Amino acid sequence: MDHKRKQFDPEKLKPTLEAILFSSGRPVNVEEFKTILKIDEQEIKNALDKLKEEYDNRKSGLEIFYFQNHYVMQVRKEYSRLARKFAPGLDISRAALKTLSLIAMEQPIMKSKVVEIRGKHAYKHIKELIKQGYVKAEKAGKSSVLKTTERFASLVGEENIKRAKIKKELRNGKGNPEEKAQ
Repeated sequence: MDHKRKQFDPEKLKPTLEAILFSSGRPVNVEEFKTILKIDEQEIKNALDKLKEEYDNRKSGLEIFYFQNHYVMQVRKEYSRLARKFAPGLDISRAALKTLSLIAMEQPIMKSKVVEIRGKHAYKHIKELIKQGYVKAEKAGKSSVLKTTERFASLVGEENIKRAKIKKELRNGKGNPEEKAQ
């Protein structure tokens, strides 16, 4: 183990990781755990794998799922339909969610361009998204420039936003994927 790393109480590691996964509400990269807890990556992975196994063995309504070097605590598929009815979730219409997706993928984007793509109902969607704090508008002549907010970023996770920006740049022919991934 690296001497710069501090020893973490093994009895507290699993409950600490469990608390982080529960409170984050999003996939957490192993690197994030490593940076915050300042302990060895393999130690983190071992503890998370044991925690995952414990959830699986007790047939909990929750599961810990691993994918692409990320761990996430989520409701098991067989319970998700019912649990969703109790989840606070987004109070956004499906159409407004599509408008939000467009803004997130193309930001910064002119309000007039969003309306051109999504139709005149987009004005109502944008107003709703601004009111709920997911989008901000900055005046730019007769129109406004739309961008997502920190609230939106915390909802979907910074890593997802970074990946979307990289994909957009690649789609538009800008940049090298190896340079962007670093």
